[in-house]
Amino acid sequence: MPPNPSKSIGTAKPSDPAVQSALKAQPEKALLAPLFMVALAAVAFEVALIRFFAVGSWAEYGYWVISITMVGLGASGVVLSLFAETFRRHRAGIFAASPLLLMLFAGFGYWAVVAVPFNPLELQNHATMGAQLLNIGKYYIALLPFFFWVGLYIGLYFVSYGDEIPRIYGADLAGAGVGGILTLVLMYVVEPFSLLAALLPTLLIATWATPMAKGWKVASVAVFAATEVFLLTAVSPGYNEFKAISAPMKVQGNKLLEQTVSARGLYVVLDNYTERTDVDLSNNAQVQGDSQPIGTYGLYSDGNRLTSLPKAGDKIPDVAYVKSALDSFPYQQMPNARVLLLGSRGGLRIAEALALGAREVVALETDPVIYEAVVKYNAWLGGRKNVTLLKEGFATYLARDRQPFDIVDIAADFQGQNEVNKFAFTVEAIRMYLNALSPNGVVVLPNTIREMTVYANKLFTTIRAAVGGADAAAKQVTVYRSAWNARFLVAKSPLQPATVAALEKFCDERSFDISFAAGLDLAKRQIWNDLPTVSFENETSSASAGAAAADALASELKGLQQEVSQKDAPAKQFFDLSPATFDKPFFYSVLRATEVVKVIEKIQLAPREEIGFIVNLAVLAQAALFALLVLAIPLFRPSARKASSGTPVKAILYFAGLGLGFLFLEIFWIEKSVFLLQDRTVGFSLVLATMLFFSGGGSYYSGKYDARGPLAQRTALRWAVLGVFAWVGLIAFGWERLSLQILDWPLFAKCAFVTLVTAPLGFCLGFPFSAGLTALRGEHSFFLPWAWGLNGAFSVVATPLANLIAISLGYTWLAIASIGLYAMVALAWPGRIKH
Repeated sequence: MPPNPSKSIGTAKPSDPAVQSALKAQPEKALLAPLFMVALAAVAFEVALIRFFAVGSWAEYGYWVISITMVGLGASGVVLSLFAETFRRHRAGIFAASPLLLMLFAGFGYWAVVAVPFNPLELQNHATMGAQLLNIGKYYIALLPFFFWVGLYIGLYFVSYGDEIPRIYGADLAGAGVGGILTLVLMYVVEPFSLLAALLPTLLIATWATPMAKGWKVASVAVFAATEVFLLTAVSPGYNEFKAISAPMKVQGNKLLEQTVSARGLYVVLDNYTERTDVDLSNNAQVQGDSQPIGTYGLYSDGNRLTSLPKAGDKIPDVAYVKSALDSFPYQQMPNARVLLLGSRGGLRIAEALALGAREVVALETDPVIYEAVVKYNAWLGGRKNVTLLKEGFATYLARDRQPFDIVDIAADFQGQNEVNKFAFTVEAIRMYLNALSPNGVVVLPNTIREMTVYANKLFTTIRAAVGGADAAAKQVTVYRSAWNARFLVAKSPLQPATVAALEKFCDERSFDISFAAGLDLAKRQIWNDLPTVSFENETSSASAGAAAADALASELKGLQQEVSQKDAPAKQFFDLSPATFDKPFFYSVLRATEVVKVIEKIQLAPREEIGFIVNLAVLAQAALFALLVLAIPLFRPSARKASSGTPVKAILYFAGLGLGFLFLEIFWIEKSVFLLQDRTVGFSLVLATMLFFSGGGSYYSGKYDARGPLAQRTALRWAVLGVFAWVGLIAFGWERLSLQILDWPLFAKCAFVTLVTAPLGFCLGFPFSAGLTALRGEHSFFLPWAWGLNGAFSVVATPLANLIAISLGYTWLAIASIGLYAMVALAWPGRIKH
């Protein structure tokens, strides 16, 4: 048996040649500091790109960034698996040069992304679609070098230091978690267009953390300085021309009054003559009189218009126009009402409610920046005892017992102001509103019918489920509209004939139409505003000259009521009109994946909100193809064909299951936490950082079982998987009830609770990946980089697939699917146990 070098060192002098020889024989240790910084920089760059796409395009195109990231990581695993020995021999030079190369790839990649003339609106035109698909390809060319080299760098650590896989993966995950938090903090002080330049020093730190000659370090500083100057001077990103802010910014005399940088968005306030109140008024001059919508400031976030801000300052705005507005009917029916407003429409809705006779108004704003703007531009609110303006979510507010309201009124622009507001149009939310009403109270829900009536149909099915079925809906729900917008009135108790008669009179005087009302024969009513049917199944239809005007919404709502008794009717519908719920809150997702061919044929009819769904399908298709390539190519190596029987199959099932399962649970838990915290930014960053950090801890801890042999590793792995099962069982089927009980906790307490619940899941999820890589050492070490790439490739598939599952079935199904995936992982562990 050869002597133990450590014992020889312990008994001899350091100058002894035997000691020197023993030291050289000891295996080289992996340097974790530069790995940590590269992982940090990679995640930070990814998040910065997602923010850029949200401003320069729309947020849903961030899917492309996630796809490009994972494609790069997966491709690097394929290349490493094919040329592992070559890269291993040159690892010292690659490790030294990589942070510097990544600086260059990041700088020039961002410059190229900004230069791509991508216009997503042209995806809705078959004549221009090809050019935009080519532009998407340019995004891949621009960004792939950075993420490919990141994957190569991290993968080379696994290949070079097989005995330290738990430590390496732990450092990788920890760096990624810190990168997410760092970027979140920077987003509050650095605008999205400058975010990458602010993050570039992380790669300089990685360079200096790697042992190298002084001259090389000086060169790295020069490259860093040159890249920073290039990013700050040669790159000129901005809003794309299709954003709502583009036209107002070009108006002569336009003034940018203020700008607020936040992780939630880049907020600006504009002053120009095109900014006015966006309110739906009667076109009947006799009712409207001389009153007109007033001039306002415009508040935008990431180039999307959020709301109007009054110019009145300390004087109450002149809202005389409101008596001819679509929104005024409930107030005229209930003078002296106590009102809850979800969204104040820049403060103007408060003034309108008071002008219509409300005795008390409570207004909720979920977005902190909008709240501050409402306070700033509505000085007249100060000191009014009958007005309460709160920075709070509706669910948190209504979770506390309160004096009942006569009217719960949701502002027309509320849903688009904050992603968390999507929960306001769900079955559970409507039930909360009804529970908060006085016996004769009413809930007012807005809906646009400007492009299609399908979202009004989905809102109707959601309301119908909330009130208890078709019979209750027929008695408690009324729908009336203008040419562009509809209002759904949901009463706590059955509507009286006198109320329906009053609505008839109100609509006739203002030239509005009634599309659904108890006991009213709509066929005999005159239609003031022609509303033709628009669908993907038929061409747009409109009333021909001299023909009677149509009310597509009325006929569709009538059809939905009649179909409710036919169990197979919803399955035959082109659109998915199933009710929106807390678990499935996708109000603006009604397309079925099975109808995608027909949708693409008539893509010009698709509302902008649905384009994200089509993008999601496209990303899934390319991800699936890429995953198959990553899966297949390394298997053609001679060493792979000589592998032990079953090892490749087990490795495929194991690492594919991890790639899908980890992200399924991550996305599920982020969404559940967002609802509890009532804040998308806080929920996303808190869960992501906590999960990555504790996953790193789980990976590090898995190293303790390495020395105990394969049997101990497999046993520990199965305990970790059982921990995942237990967590999913407790959360998936008990979280919703628990979250409703603690909604009114202070935010810091809810954050602490989410962190506490996330920690054990993250720890258990961190164990399998490093355990799997460790099992492939030795006889099957050539599978190590391939497994790394395979995990990345199926992570590409996981994001779009998870979104499709959630849209179609709900988030809870992601958790259920993860149980099956991790069961597969436990059974397919690629280690070999010698008996």
